[in-house]
Amino acid sequence: MTDLPQVMTAAQRAFVDSAEALGAVRPDDARSLAELPRISNRELGALVEAGLVREAAAGRYYVFRTRRPVMVEESQAGGWRASARAWRTGRFVRTLLFWILLILVPILLLQLMEGR
Repeated sequence: MTDLPQVMTAAQRAFVDSAEALGAVRPDDARSLAELPRISNRELGALVEAGLVREAAAGRYYVFRTRRPVMVEESQAGGWRASARAWRTGRFVRTLLFWILLILVPILLLQLMEGR
């Protein structure tokens, strides 16, 4: 499981919402795929890989609630990417300033010591 948020499609959102509405939130209450909205194997696999949906028994799935906040809506993903880009830019600037200061301070001290 990754720490980064993953994008959830409309079909995945409908799957998770329906599973929760049916009460499939514990292994004992897991529902078969026939009872849940139709979803592609790729999309279901992504939900299972992210840990949001778990397979209780063969073909029976439930929503693992503690992983739910990690997922974001597909429409929100662009905003997250923009903020991540801004964070990387800020980090780069801070790192660059650190190294400039680290190099310039000893040079300044040497210049001041030569004057004495």
